[in-house]
Amino acid sequence: MKGLVLSFCSLFFLAVKVFRKNNWLFLKNGHLRASFKEGELSSFCIKEGSSPCEGHIVELNSFSMITSNDTVQFKDIMKIDIRKHRGPARIAMVSGDFFF
Repeated sequence: MKGLVLSFCSLFFLAVKVFRKNNWLFLKNGHLRASFKEGELSSFCIKEGSSPCEGHIVELNSFSMITSNDTVQFKDIMKIDIRKHRGPARIAMVSGDFFF
């Protein structure tokens, strides 16, 4: 019985770790401006360096992100370029709502 409970708990925690989705959200006045997920390209400037850094997000943590080039703390980021980042296609959402 203990083995069954232990295996259930271990499978539960494994499933939570595997199926979680981390997002990096940017809000302005309560509206979503950009959302970055793991695997997407992000462009930002670090406080110490003046040149822009760019890389694919490999992993998002609570206080940092691991990119294809470096590990960056969120507190060290000065500016984020969201102009190149594209949001969801609005036309597809409207047409889907219409057909629904």
